[in-house]
Amino acid sequence: IAWAIDPLTGLPADLPGLRSDTLRALMNESRKTDASIIAPSIDGRRGHPVLISRPEWNGILELPEGQSLRNFLRSHADDVHHVVVDDHGILIDLDTPGEYERGLSGIK
Repeated sequence: IAWAIDPLTGLPADLPGLRSDTLRALMNESRKTDASIIAPSIDGRRGHPVLISRPEWNGILELPEGQSLRNFLRSHADDVHHVVVDDHGILIDLDTPGEYERGLSGIK
């Protein structure tokens, strides 16, 4: 089966505030640029999700044990094409029980 997936989207499941218009903006930008890594940003901070084109996939798969996508993105910082969005949800990541509780209070 030939896969026609490009770019790949790194979309963490713990981003409750991420807006659908942010995803649309990233996908629209991916059609307009040759950049192989596209990330949303707000107030000068990179967030999630990150779109990564096929030419970069092997670099991710070949990361040394113990390294993550974060390491890859830091080592390719100059290659990241930032899309400025008005969505603080790109920065709200619920990794701990405390972050989860704070996130719930923000939703209520």
